[in-house]
Amino acid sequence: MQSYLKVLQAENRLLREENVLCKLTVKKSIDLGLIQEIPLIDLSVPEEETKAWPDRNPDFAQLRKSLLIKVAQLCKLHGRALSYEEIIDSWKASHRTWYGTIGNPDTISRRLREMAESEGRATSLNDWLSRPKEGFFFLGPKLIAVLKGKPPKALLEVWLNQTVPSNLGVST
Repeated sequence: MQSYLKVLQAENRLLREENVLCKLTVKKSIDLGLIQEIPLIDLSVPEEETKAWPDRNPDFAQLRKSLLIKVAQLCKLHGRALSYEEIIDSWKASHRTWYGTIGNPDTISRRLREMAESEGRATSLNDWLSRPKEGFFFLGPKLIAVLKGKPPKALLEVWLNQTVPSNLGVST
C-alpha cells in the first residue's frame, strides 16, 4: 500500500509540474500574439511552482551551507580572498564522498556565485560572499555581520536552518 501511495504521489507531482508548464506556455503564446486569451481558462501559477530547481532541491541548500562554512573557515585561516580552485579543492578534500555524488562539477562554482553579491537577480542568497575580483571570493556583508555578532548568529542560523558550528568562530 505504501509503495502504491508513493507512486500516486510521484505521478501527482509530475502532473502538477506538467500543468504549470502548460499554463506558462499558453501565457507566453498569448504574450507573443500566437493565440488569443480565453477568459474561462485559469492561467495562474503558484509562486512556489516557478522556483528554479536549485531553490527547490534540499541537496543544493545543504551544499550552499557546507560551502559557506568552508569559505568562512578558509578566509579566517588565510585572511584573504580565495579562488574557485582553493575553495573547491579544500571542500573536495573534506567531502570526498559527497563530491563524488555531484553530477556536474560546475554545480559547486554556481552555488558560490549564487551566494556572491551583485550576481544577476537579487535573492536572499546574495551578499553572503563578495567577489573582490572575478573568480575570487571573500566574506560578504551578511556573513561579516554574523561573524561580528551583529546580529548574533541568528541570521546565519536562520539561513542555514541549523545551529552554527562553534569552529566557525561565530560568537553567541
